[in-house]
This record gives sequence, C-alpha cells and structure tokens, in this order.
Amino acid sequence: MGLVETELDPDRNLIIQKVTGNLILQDFVAAFNKAINHKDFRSGMNVLWDLTNASLADANVHDIHEIIKFVKYHIDKRGTNFKLAIVANSKLEFGLSRVYEAYSDPLPFAKGVFYDMQEAIKWISDR
Repeated sequence: MGLVETELDPDRNLIIQKVTGNLILQDFVAAFNKAINHKDFRSGMNVLWDLTNASLADANVHDIHEIIKFVKYHIDKRGTNFKLAIVANSKLEFGLSRVYEAYSDPLPFAKGVFYDMQEAIKWISDR
C-alpha cells in the first residue's frame, strides 16, 4: 500500500498528490476523496500526481478502468475543464499513466504525462 500526501494550493488552483511506495486502487480513491473534501478544494482545480517515488507494479488495466469510472461518477463535484498532470520517472509508471491518459480521453479535462516535473508544472500553469 502506498502513501499519498495530498496538498491543496488554492492560490495556484492546484492539488498535489505525492505518492511514495506501491500505489493501489484504494490509495487513489482515498486521495481523491481527501482532496475533494478538503476545506480549500474548489471544483475544477488542476491536479498534479507525482509518481516519481511510486510504484505501479501491482496495477493493471482493470484498475485503470475502475479509476476512470470512479472519476466519471464524481465529475459533478470534481469539476471539468481542469488539467491533470502525471509525473513519472520510470518506464512502467510512465507507460501505465499513458494508458490512463488514452482510456480517459472522453473525460472533460486535459491530461498530460511527463518525465520532467518542471515541464509538468509549466504545462499545468499555462492557460
């Protein structure tokens, strides 16, 4: 089970989810719920998932589909027209993140997968 640190920065309109260890579906759900129930949460905030210290070794395509269904179910509260950046530093995490990006294409927000944190921050900050 992974550890997900959730930080909300309302001044930058940004949620940062920093993952350490092996991320599983339940960790994602808990972090998502923690963010949308946080006192500083606003619908439509951008989100950055930092997977640079995470492992997705136990993840599979079924988990990715479950995450997409979960996000879709909560889209009214989560909001739309925001940006989701995922930063990974290994081929496995980057590749699975790209699978998520492809399968979640119909969801009404922009997605980007990056190896470089600064590139992700620049992309998420651009209007």
